[in-house]
Amino acid sequence: MIQVTELLSLFELYKGKSFFTEPARERGTILHRIIAGAERCPAGEIDEEIYVLYKQYVKALSEMKMRVKNHELKIIDEELGLMGIIDIVGYKENLLYIIDVKSSLSQQPAYRLQTAFYELLYRRNFNIKKDTPIIRCCLHLAPDKYKVEWHNDKRDMSLILSLLNIYNFKKENGLLEKPLDRN
Repeated sequence: MIQVTELLSLFELYKGKSFFTEPARERGTILHRIIAGAERCPAGEIDEEIYVLYKQYVKALSEMKMRVKNHELKIIDEELGLMGIIDIVGYKENLLYIIDVKSSLSQQPAYRLQTAFYELLYRRNFNIKKDTPIIRCCLHLAPDKYKVEWHNDKRDMSLILSLLNIYNFKKENGLLEKPLDRN
């Protein structure tokens, strides 16, 4: 079982490595736990840097008029050998949204593929028809603002299926430099 972000990393689809630093990873983990409700978020009890990002998250969802259905939805697809955690599944005006929350404003080309993988996992595991629209985006948070990065490139589904096929080919033929498979 490979995680979506590991698969994208394996194919080196992220620009630079600065956002993979331990402090950035830790900040993102704490923020996601707070968003998911695993931790309370009163001012003064958590790091100020995290608290201001959380406030932008609350503001963004309010201004987007988003109704959250799920936080941190973990989906495992045994047939695909793929696992992903969708930060937010929400609804607005009867449309389904898949939202990935980022703890910075920096954008990566791989983010649109990440949300496409999440869409694929969601559709397969909840039997959502192909013609049912799902809106994908990243919600980028900064201390003083937020930005929504919309992902609507029609080529994304073909790209992610190609990546998954190439990964499985490499795995089956012993071509992976270091195995990322969790089984």
